Amino acid sequence: MDKPTLFPSEQEGIALLSVLVAKHPKDVYELLKVHDFTDKKPQDVQESIHQLLSALAQKNVAFQQDLAQLLLMRFKSYPNFDSFSGIPVDPVSAVAGAVSSISDIFSQGQKNKQLQQQARSQSFANVLAYQQMKQQAVIDQQVREQRFRQRKTLLQFLGVGSLAGIAIWLIVR
Repeated sequence: MDKPTLFPSEQEGIALLSVLVAKHPKDVYELLKVHDFTDKKPQDVQESIHQLLSALAQKNVAFQQDLAQLLLMRFKSYPNFDSFSGIPVDPVSAVAGAVSSISDIFSQGQKNKQLQQQARSQSFANVLAYQQMKQQAVIDQQVREQRFRQRKTLLQFLGVGSLAGIAIWLIVR
């Protein structure tokens, strides 16, 4: 029997939720707290993801709608965000549908244990990839700043040398 796999839209939704947890953990915690899914602040990203996925398993429609609103609020300005939903008409409903689809995976118990594990693994992998991307961006920025400083120093040295050469030439002449 074939092992069940996540559909592409579910994978995209999980990726989006993972980045939401990594980038806006306070918002996710507040949302979970407002809907009475937790009163304990997560210690790390893994615990935050676990709390979010556990809340999704409850299939609370109000929570799903609020989560969809949070996703839209935080990511609407990102390039290609609209292509995630696949339905350009009502983005809230489209994102809520994707959230509901992910919620279905976590609410069907034993039947979807493999899908649940795959979704959790993908969530953690997405968060790690996002964090590595952020670290690489910081490193790239530091390299650009270092190159700028080196060029600036070189130009200052050449400028001072040129001025000294002109001054000497004017005195000698």
